Amino acid sequence: MQHYEQIVVFKPDLEEPELEENINKIKEQFKKQEADILELQKWGIKTLAYEIKKYRQGHYILLRFQAAPSAILAIERHYKLSESIIRFITVKLLPQQLEKEKEKKEKEEKQTESSSESGEK
Repeated sequence: MQHYEQIVVFKPDLEEPELEENINKIKEQFKKQEADILELQKWGIKTLAYEIKKYRQGHYILLRFQAAPSAILAIERHYKLSESIIRFITVKLLPQQLEKEKEKKEKEEKQTESSSESGEK
């Protein structure tokens, strides 16, 4: 299984319950494809660089996951059929990128540990 990163942009006029419903549909699609979501971040409404389908803004969602290459086609097909999604992009993460992320997380953890220890003194 490969590591991937995906950014999905939803229509800006979706209410919070509708957005949650769409995210749950995405999660179900990942389960059907036997893909594991490692991280899901909601970035909120952001301005688009250019107009897409007559929208100037969108709800951004970041997904990091593991999946078989064949699962990507099925997941992206689901995105294309969804009327709530205005744009998406999928990027395969290289092993070097994964190592850099691990090192960065370890460094941040060490910094938080050292700052909490200095705060106790």
